[in-house]
Amino acid sequence: MRTSILLMVILFLSAPVHAQSTSTEATPPIAASVDQCRRFDSPPAVVVTMRDGKSLRGTLMCIGDEVELATQGQLSRTPLSEVKRIAEPRDPIWEGPVVGAAIGGLIWALCGGGCDNGYMLRATVDYALVGLVMDAAMSNNKTIYKANLRSPALAFRFRF
Repeated sequence: MRTSILLMVILFLSAPVHAQSTSTEATPPIAASVDQCRRFDSPPAVVVTMRDGKSLRGTLMCIGDEVELATQGQLSRTPLSEVKRIAEPRDPIWEGPVVGAAIGGLIWALCGGGCDNGYMLRATVDYALVGLVMDAAMSNNKTIYKANLRSPALAFRFRF
C-alpha cells in the first residue's frame, strides 16, 4: 500500500515536467553596443573612491564603461576611468560582540534559571569578546573593481 501511494505521489509531482515545452529556437544575441553595462541580480551597497580622493556611498546598479550608482533616489553615472576603487563596506564593529552575546544569552535562557547567574554573565561576556576578536580578524569587505594605477606598492595581508 505504501509503495503504491509513493508511486502515485511521484507520478503526480513529475507530471508538470512533461507538460513543459522545450524550445529549440535560438534567441538572437543582444548587440554589445546596446548595453555595455554588467547588471547585478541583487545590487550591492558599495563605496566608490574616485581618483581625486572623493568617496561616494550608494548601491551599484551596473558596471561597464561607466559606473551607475544609486544614491538617495538619484542615479549617477561616472566614467570608469575616473574611478579608483569600488568596494563593499566592512561589517560594523559592534556586529561580532552582539552575535557572541546573543549566543551566550541563548545558552543562559536554555539553562532555565538552574545555572549560577555570575558564571553565566561571565560566559556571556566571554562569548561577546570572542565575537569581537573574530569580527576584527576577518575582513568581510570585498573589492569589486580596482584601477590599475601603475605605481609601485607594497602590501601585506594576513589571513587565518
